[in-house]
Amino acid sequence: MDVGSENAGTGAEPKGNRLFLFLSGLSGWSLAIVGGLSLVVSSFIGSLAGVLVSIALVGHGAFELRLRRAFQSTGIPLVGRKMGWNQVGLAASVSVYLAYQVSVLDEELVMALLVESPVYAILEMQPEGLRQDMIELMPAMVGVTYMLAALATWIVCIGTAFYYWRATR
Repeated sequence: MDVGSENAGTGAEPKGNRLFLFLSGLSGWSLAIVGGLSLVVSSFIGSLAGVLVSIALVGHGAFELRLRRAFQSTGIPLVGRKMGWNQVGLAASVSVYLAYQVSVLDEELVMALLVESPVYAILEMQPEGLRQDMIELMPAMVGVTYMLAALATWIVCIGTAFYYWRATR
């Protein structure tokens, strides 16, 4: 599907452009809005790492929207390639944040949260041995969850990047 060459600069919109423009708009606006909300929350709670990743999300979203507008007006395939690399940068930004969160994970805090109500009430329903194993493994499971989130981010962003690259070649 070549969305960049047909009717470039004429104002006419080939069919393939609609999906490309929809997805890039959805991606750009989602990143900008979620990043903006995250920036407000992170600023309120005083999380420097949260503020930094929020700024990165807003930046990736704004860049995507700017490139989308440029593609809309010119149809130049290079714009789609840049959008693809923006997705790779987004995956890297999110992965750095998630890796940082794993590196500063406070195991004692996780353990303390597990013995508070209502979590502990659920854990009390488990046999003693299983309950103790769950409590001991929870910090590692939180870390694995962060790493799975990074993997999912890479899969989605690389998939989106390949779509952008293929759609605008």
